[in-house]
Amino acid sequence: MEPLIQIEQKRKVLQLATMEPFKEPARPLSHWDFVLKEMLWMAVDFTEASAVLQALRLHTPCPA
Repeated sequence: MEPLIQIEQKRKVLQLATMEPFKEPARPLSHWDFVLKEMLWMAVDFTEASAVLQALRLHTPCPA
């Protein structure tokens, strides 16, 4: 009976060692979350606008 108890104890220890890490609870969005989201949107918009302007410059003939 003793080996069975040891096996069961080892199984419990291994089960505890392989548990998922603790997940933090969801938190409500703060002001800074919205600021960061807006900054990301502005960066993408600026990059797209720059690409459009560069494409227009390449395809517009120079006045000579």
